Amino acid sequence: MTSRGVADFLYISKAKVDPLYQQYQLELPWLLRVIDQIGSITVLSSGVSRNRTEATLVRKLQRVQSFLDKKGEVGSVDKPKRYFFDRIEMHYGAFDQVDPPVMYLIGETSQTIVARGGQLGHVVGRDPETTRAGQDAKFVFMEPEVARAIRRSQLGDNPRLVTDAEFAIQAGQDQWAIDVAETLWHWSSGIPPMMFETLARCDEFVPPPAQIATRTQKNILVGSPIFVSRIRL
Repeated sequence: MTSRGVADFLYISKAKVDPLYQQYQLELPWLLRVIDQIGSITVLSSGVSRNRTEATLVRKLQRVQSFLDKKGEVGSVDKPKRYFFDRIEMHYGAFDQVDPPVMYLIGETSQTIVARGGQLGHVVGRDPETTRAGQDAKFVFMEPEVARAIRRSQLGDNPRLVTDAEFAIQAGQDQWAIDVAETLWHWSSGIPPMMFETLARCDEFVPPPAQIATRTQKNILVGSPIFVSRIRL
């Protein structure tokens, strides 16, 4: 993780950081665990309430990433392990057509098309209690479901692509991968991609399904972010 202040983080998932931090502490020798806890108390005793809460979360995140690296559980976008870390250009958007509403990042390398979706309430500066889904939003639980719902929001009520023809019917096993690729190819926010650094859990990683294999030979990866930060070039 690049050294930076809290203000550079776009997204930190407390729901993922806290249990991983507990695992990290359980594997520390007793004395180091005490020292680590003293460090947390020092952070908590300084600054205004919101800033010190975010600073504590950033400190935990730094410990978690180092912990996962040492356990050999962090790969790259092109070769993900249980988690993957990268710094690439991605499109960014917020979607309330799903419940819970999500922050969505999508981009590609020379070998992989990658998408990440995280709860919008974990975006730094947002209040999770007041972040609400839109009217008639579809409840989603897994990242492939998020990919499918976001592709649906691009299409509206009239699927117009061969690979989207079965959208209203039962999805095939790899439909989510088609949805991710089509979402990238038809992203139309008008905003150019930005450079982001992310650590994410790998949820699915597959070769291109047959329906899109004539267009791309890139693998398709979808993950759930632990943190996202903007890289200021």
